[in-house]
Amino acid sequence: NSAATMAMASNSSNINHNTIPILLLTRILLLILLLCLSPNKAPLLSSNNNNFVFVHASLNEHERVSQYHSRNYTWPPLEEEYVPNTDGWKRIMKRRLEQVRRIEDISDMYNGWVATIHTALIAPNFTEYGWAITRAPQGLLDELVKSAHRGLSSPHDMPPEEGIGSTCIDVPNPSNRPLLHPIEHLERRALLELHPIAEAWINHHNHENQHHDDDYNYDDGNQWTMQRTERKKERVERKHLIGNNAYGLRIYKNGSRLNMHVDKSGTHVVSAILHVDHDANSKPWPIVIEDYQGNLNEVVLEKGDVLLYESSKCFHGRPRRFEGEWYTSLFIHYYPSDWKRIYNSLDVHYRIPPEWNTILPPQPGLEQLVMAETSALEPECEDTWCSLNDTIKWDVRGEFGRYVSGDGVVRDLDFGAKGVRTPRHWEEEL
Repeated sequence: NSAATMAMASNSSNINHNTIPILLLTRILLLILLLCLSPNKAPLLSSNNNNFVFVHASLNEHERVSQYHSRNYTWPPLEEEYVPNTDGWKRIMKRRLEQVRRIEDISDMYNGWVATIHTALIAPNFTEYGWAITRAPQGLLDELVKSAHRGLSSPHDMPPEEGIGSTCIDVPNPSNRPLLHPIEHLERRALLELHPIAEAWINHHNHENQHHDDDYNYDDGNQWTMQRTERKKERVERKHLIGNNAYGLRIYKNGSRLNMHVDKSGTHVVSAILHVDHDANSKPWPIVIEDYQGNLNEVVLEKGDVLLYESSKCFHGRPRRFEGEWYTSLFIHYYPSDWKRIYNSLDVHYRIPPEWNTILPPQPGLEQLVMAETSALEPECEDTWCSLNDTIKWDVRGEFGRYVSGDGVVRDLDFGAKGVRTPRHWEEEL
């Protein structure tokens, strides 16, 4: 999702006239190398005390600041800019923006700006709380459990997880790195079967604006039309989701911690964590997630429970360390079909103020925020996240075809009323 990825420093007082052309040529060659690695992008170069930092690879700093002013942005943001515009959301986002301004490493600071501006001001929200608990289809769950236990019977055949997702995971030693158990065709099945659940969840407003005297006509399976038998009423346009990927099974080991983070803004917009199973003696290991009312929630999942969440907007993780032998889940990611029309990642960079790299002094009562690549920590606090001393704890079981969220009310997903198609083999279970 962005970020300051390269730094070069120079001290002009130690440079003689003969070395200037060589240094200039070196910088030009480095710029060409970066362009070759990203052929469609031109680097943005910023400076801070003779340190040069590439902060984004698709615009330059002059263009970025010009966009900031042409859009009449100001700093701090206007109250009405926060999305959603709730008191609780504004409270936690204002605090985080102040923390970002005090990050000492410029590269990490820019990462913090991007993540926080995206979540606080730019990305739209689709639900009231940003998360919900439901349950997986039983047939899919049964197959995943069988696959997981086959893998666990031969743990030496499973590779440790590598790549972007693993950088958020903190373990006591390398031997505790999570394992990745490939499930092959089950990934696609999970992506398809969780799709109607996620789509029905984000279309809650559409359902609230309808009457029970509607008739629904389906065309090619991707669109739906409604004929009202008595009267027409304006309604919210239904959101369609596109499946991006299903990832897993990730098998965590004892001592694992998943740092707080947000997911990829381009593809991981509405997501699901399907908890497949854990060893019988492990302690409950909650997912921690911020919601749009300003609450920090600890959600405990049991086998078959599914956490639906707006994963690129709500900070989430498992900052408390896992106490047990193993714990395995599958991750499923979707994005709205019109996402490229309503969201442009460059808008995040344009909203960052021109003086973004001015490091403010510590503020009494404001804990330090540290960016660790794509994740965030508050190292001064227990379990690396300060708000853990004031959470709402959820230990409720998901129900298939229904969901519960931050207000504690159990609601039907109402697939039919929302025009969301479901697999035929669900009929008995529903």
